[in-house]
Amino acid sequence: MIISELLTNASRHAFGEGRGSVRVELMPFAGGLECRVVDSGTSHADPVPGTGLQIIESLAAALEGTVRMQFGANGTETVVRIPRAL
Repeated sequence: MIISELLTNASRHAFGEGRGSVRVELMPFAGGLECRVVDSGTSHADPVPGTGLQIIESLAAALEGTVRMQFGANGTETVVRIPRAL
């Protein structure tokens, strides 16, 4: 559900009426799994969080994970890290 919401956010907010790309990477890290979603759209440097981000953060928190977002003129990068279940 987290990946679905990240892709929905990118398609709704990053490109407007234009074109762009979205890249999804899933990879292990020492403590669990990392999902990285990067789009080539444009964004304000300090966007107002909406419902989509709240959903992503709630889902990650329920799994004891973290969410880091970086916005810029060349796109947005979101990294979600979910620790390995013990």
